Amino acid sequence: MKILFIGTNQSLIFRRWVDWFINRGHTVGIIGKTKNYNSQAKFYDISHPFGNVTQRTSPLGLAFQLIKINRYIKNFKPDVIQCHSTFLYGIFVNLLKKKPNVISVWGSDILINPKKSIIVKYLTKLALRRADLVTSESHFIANACLALAPKIKIELIQFGVDFSVLEKINNVECKFKFSSDKLILFPRGLDSTYNPEVFVEAIPHVLKIIPDAIFIFKYFNNNRNKNNLYTIKQKINALEIHPNNYMFINELSYLELLKLYSISRIFLSIPYSDSISITLVEGMIMGCIPIVSDLEVNHEIVEENKLFVPVDPEKLAHKIMEVFSNYTYYQNYVLNSKRKLLDKFNQQTNMLKMENLYSKIMNKTTYNA
Repeated sequence: MKILFIGTNQSLIFRRWVDWFINRGHTVGIIGKTKNYNSQAKFYDISHPFGNVTQRTSPLGLAFQLIKINRYIKNFKPDVIQCHSTFLYGIFVNLLKKKPNVISVWGSDILINPKKSIIVKYLTKLALRRADLVTSESHFIANACLALAPKIKIELIQFGVDFSVLEKINNVECKFKFSSDKLILFPRGLDSTYNPEVFVEAIPHVLKIIPDAIFIFKYFNNNRNKNNLYTIKQKINALEIHPNNYMFINELSYLELLKLYSISRIFLSIPYSDSISITLVEGMIMGCIPIVSDLEVNHEIVEENKLFVPVDPEKLAHKIMEVFSNYTYYQNYVLNSKRKLLDKFNQQTNMLKMENLYSKIMNKTTYNA
């Protein structure tokens, strides 16, 4: 079948979906703003040639994207359109009344964006109702969708992890050298959504008790991360944290990231708001102990209540030290959770289910959520 993916195409999750369906032999098109990374997919660029005029929410930027998306859909003639996120792409496609289409909802689509304005809330409800199918990665987000737009057709589809790569980890060398094995990883980037400042402020408290701990910041090549990098480094300098106790890491392959999880003791995922975090799943599967913010959605992955923490520097520092003090207990919990996570978050299983759902709506088979 011909599948047209629309979304933030630099997203690792987006790319995994695209790659999976290409490898299955489907004809795939991509509408996005980042240069195409997969030569087997037909790429349609909706970035604006005049830069700043193209702010996503500016009237000119919105109109430009809408016109281009309409033109590209007509050009590609897809059997099914897959929108990754409701805002803005699911809204665009359903304003244009393009059929059939599927919206895979991201957490901010439901938890944040509809609260910004009455217009965004209305357009989100409209998109969810007009879509042929909505998918959610968690029960929590699915229930939030149904509260906003009752009676929509919704399925639980995990973004999934490609577990076939796990057997390759032993052959991957870590390209970083550490003076201690007490590694604490902050893997979700420097966007303020994930509270990197709280992590930084916790570091001095931990170092008083564990002076050889090393705090690793994984960040991304996008504007928000790059803008916050300077601020975070300033804060680290102000707190007089020794360079031996922290490291910033940017360029990592997927296998290198998994290797980093496997040699780290603890990793953090502490946003104020979130949907299912594949980062959280991957870290636990690699045997790393998570410390997470106490969000309802996180309880779908982490069942050990002692690993939840308020988003507060001192309480976070205390939790890090408590995990080190009871390391064997928490390590056994993570190892015992691995089988359940492997079953639930298997990319192959979830993508096969998605492929079947595409066929149903493409062939206009009666679909009952």
